Order: sequence, then C-alpha cells, then structure tokens
Amino acid sequence: MPKVNITIDGQPVQAEAGSTILDAATAAGISIPTLCHHPALKPVGNCRMCLVEIERQRTLQAACVFPVSEGLVIHTNSPKVIEARRFVLELILSDHAFFCMYCEMSGDCELQSLAYKYGIDRVPYPYNYPWEPVDASRDYFIFDSKRCILCRRCVRACDELVANHTLGIAGRGFASKVIADLDVPFGQSSCISCGTCLQVCPTGALTDRRSAYMGRSAEVDRTKTTCLACSIGCAAEVVSRTGNILRVEGDWQGEVNQGLLCILGRFEQLEPPGERYLTPVVRRDGRLQATTWEDALDLAAKKINATPAAKIVGVAAPTLTNETLARFRDVLTKVDSQKIGTFYGTFPTPPTGASEGSLADIAESDLIVITGVDLTKTHQVAGAFVRRALGMGARLVIIGDDNGMADYAYETVKPAEAAKAVELASRSEKPVVIYGPDAAAMTMQALAPLADKARFIKLLPGSNTAGAYKLGFGDVTGTRAEVALVWAGDHHGEIPEALWQTLKDVDFVILQAAYQTPLSEIADVILPATIWPEKEGSTTNTEGRTLQVHRVLQTCEGIIPDETVLQMLADKVVARS
Repeated sequence: MPKVNITIDGQPVQAEAGSTILDAATAAGISIPTLCHHPALKPVGNCRMCLVEIERQRTLQAACVFPVSEGLVIHTNSPKVIEARRFVLELILSDHAFFCMYCEMSGDCELQSLAYKYGIDRVPYPYNYPWEPVDASRDYFIFDSKRCILCRRCVRACDELVANHTLGIAGRGFASKVIADLDVPFGQSSCISCGTCLQVCPTGALTDRRSAYMGRSAEVDRTKTTCLACSIGCAAEVVSRTGNILRVEGDWQGEVNQGLLCILGRFEQLEPPGERYLTPVVRRDGRLQATTWEDALDLAAKKINATPAAKIVGVAAPTLTNETLARFRDVLTKVDSQKIGTFYGTFPTPPTGASEGSLADIAESDLIVITGVDLTKTHQVAGAFVRRALGMGARLVIIGDDNGMADYAYETVKPAEAAKAVELASRSEKPVVIYGPDAAAMTMQALAPLADKARFIKLLPGSNTAGAYKLGFGDVTGTRAEVALVWAGDHHGEIPEALWQTLKDVDFVILQAAYQTPLSEIADVILPATIWPEKEGSTTNTEGRTLQVHRVLQTCEGIIPDETVLQMLADKVVARS
C-alpha cells in the first residue's frame, strides 16, 4: 500500500494511504486519547476526545475518522486541543455518576484516567443524569446506566462483532440510554451473554459479577491460552490473582476468534460442575473409598496385567491435550490393546472430493448451508461469524428441524429435501456447508453435487476430537471388554448413550476424572484429574490448527498431572509382545 508523508507534533511520519490520523499516530508511538474508539470496532468519532488541530483546517477534527493525506501537519496537544478535550470531559462528567470510590472500575476506568490527566477537579455544569436502577437480571454481569457515557462501544460490539443486534440507544439528549431490544431487562432480552459488550466497556457501566472488586489491572496476572470449551479453539486471556481465576477475556489478536468468546468460554467454564476428586478412590465391598495414589495405581495395573489384550479397551474424552492423548495411547499400545477410542466415536464424512474449508471462509460466502449442528448451543463463535456474513448479504439455508438459527434462515428444509439446499447453493458463487456431529449420512450424501463448488466446514464435538482422530482414536462403542480405561479428564458434559451402553457392562472400569460424573457409578478405580486452568500442552481445533494451552494455575495439592499419572501407570503394567 502506498505511503503518505505527514507531520505529527513536529515529527515526520510515514503513514499508509487510507489510514486515519489515529492509526498513523499510534503506529508512530504518539498517544492520542480516546473513549469511544476500540481497535476491534469501526471508528465513529462519537466522543470527540481524540480531537486534533490540523493546519489549514477550519475546526478541530476527530483523529479516529479523519484520513491522512500527503503533507498534513497535525498538532495533538496544542492549547486549543487541550481546552477542547477538557470541555468534552466536563460535559461527559455532568451526565455521569462519578462516585469513583464506590465503582468497581476505579483505578482501571478510562474516563477516570483522562479526568486525572487533564486535571478535572470539578464540573461547572449541573448534574443531569437520571437515577436509573441497576439492571442485574443477567447471571454473569450487570448494567448500571448511571455510569454509562454513551460511547456506544457495547452497541457497536453487539452489532459488528457478535451480530446479535440486542443493544441500542433510546431517548434523546440527557435522556439517552443504552437499552436491550425494546427496553426490556437484559435478562429477558435476546442477549446471549457472550460478554463482548462487557469486555469493551471503558467505564464501570458493565460489571462482571465474579471479578468485581477483586483486583486492579496492576495487581493481576494475565495468561494467554486456548479456550477448551469447544473445538473452535478460541484465543483467550485468563485473568487471575493469588491463585484464583477472576475472569476470562477474548484475545483480540486471536487468529481464530478475533477476540470473540461465547458464554461457555467466558463464563460457564468457570463454574465447577460438582465436587472435585482430590484423592484417588477405589471400590471395595461395593463402596468407593479414598486411598493413596500407589494403592490405586497398583490395583489398576494388577487388573490390566491379568486381562488379555483383546479384552482391554481405552476411551478418552476429547478435552485432553494432545500430549495426554499420546501418552494414553502409549499405555494402551504397551498392553497391545487395539481398541482405543474417543467419547464421540465417528463423525459424519463430507462427500468424496469435497474441499475442506475453514472458519474464515464464512465471511467470504454468499450462501451458507448448516446441518447437524445448532450454533446457538454449541460453537457459538461460529454462529457469530454466520450472522456477520448474513449482515453482509449472505443467505442461510438450514437442513433439519429445531435449530436455534432458524430465525435467520432464508430457507429451512427437512433432511429428505436437501436437494433444495443444493439447488440454492448451486446458484450462488461462494457457498459453504457447515456440518456438525448430528449431520445424517443421507444428508451428506445428498450434498455431493456441491463437492466441486462449496467449502465444507466441519464442527467437531468436544475440544480436541481432531487431535484424538489424528492420533488414531476411533469408535469403540459396541466393544465387549473386561477392563476399560476411561480418561475423562475434566469432561463434565453428557456421556453419549452408545458409549454408556458399552461401558456399563464392563467388569472393571479405571476412571480418571476431575469431577463426579455418571461414570463414577460404574468405576472401580477413580484417579483425580487436572482441570483446564492446570493444563499445559497443545490442542488441535476443528480446522486442524495446533494451538497452545498454557497453565494458568498451579496444579491443586494432591493432584498429579495427567501425563505423569499415565507414566506411573505405564511403569506398572507389563508390556505385551
């Protein structure tokens, strides 16, 4: 892209043609204050905090929306600019409940920081904010409109990033306020609680319930990792303090999710699903009793060594890291068991010769076919990508009934009528097919005419099913076995019925799990497992990308890392040749 030469505060700067003054200044290391601006959102110039003086321009201009051109001479801190910014701050504060000592964001508030920077110690205008009640109708975060500065970041994030279009502005002047839908409580609105609005809010208007008053930015640790809530593999940043997780935020530099998270990844995975196992447990006289690691591993190894290889089966949850899955496979290989599977068994296959697509293809598509997956329940970030594409003119065709995305659909057809979807897609230029674990074989076969034209995007269940498949894990449902090694890790979702029917008749079940699950009822040995913040390694997302998982918390006392447990078990079993 061509460059233009400009001058900012006497400093020569080369900037990309088409960029804004704010972009050019930021790239050159020159700070211009903002409030409504956010790098992930389109600039709108609402707040006027970024006003700058441009020679030969009659008035001050908003740097976030003013494009650079050859020869511009810009002043970012002239007396005229500073006076204008102080005036803007005074106006905003006159419509803001600035009781900073009671606000959760005090110390991290962007408005507060600017008020200190520009020496605002009083507001010369009468306070005009209405006394609105706090909206605490959502489970995970609250909204206090008295602290809202109407920067519209939340509204724009809901529209541009999540494409859910829940938030808007009602009223005029001092009566303006952020509302959900037709001004209903947020908990009764179409809000999907993804928390994107919460993350972009510059003040204390939106407050996370869990982390409120738990620490300022300078007091917390931030760890970048990969979300393990589903197989998309969103880049996340976990905020913790003194060994406690405060909250999870989206990583704006994340290549897969571009900062987006869903309710599962941001909030629900922080809620323990039940009582955690902190010590090994064995079943004696029909009852589960606590024991030592040595005793539990000895009992497990003794049973494995006494059982023919053909009668030993291993099954692992697809929430384990690649490294743990590989070590688990090594243990089964050592005892010569050929029966190694994953919780979800097989997955629908695309038509022969179909081109495998990626999540990025959704943005470029003009027609999207969805089958076998409800993006309002699982893989919700992919659902946001679909809604974005629809906003750009793409059409949506759903194959199947009872799908939460049906309200967005141009056409909904039954599986037996999949030919209609094929006909619509054949008339489009860039169709994509998104298929999930419930896609019927008949449907996938009916989509065969699109193999040469559409990009087929699979959405695997679990978080690391792709890694398990790559390591050779298959379908073990229906297998008759005497001993089963079930490495459930911190998986606490439903157990597929076919797998449950296979395991419930096994004579001896060795279960590794972090929490009590229905599998505990049939287990003879239970070994505690690490949970997602304690994991270190890698995962493979649904696109086949290898993504890094970093430890956020030290392993809980009494818990041994998963791979170490597998190595200890491997040392005790007898190799078969």
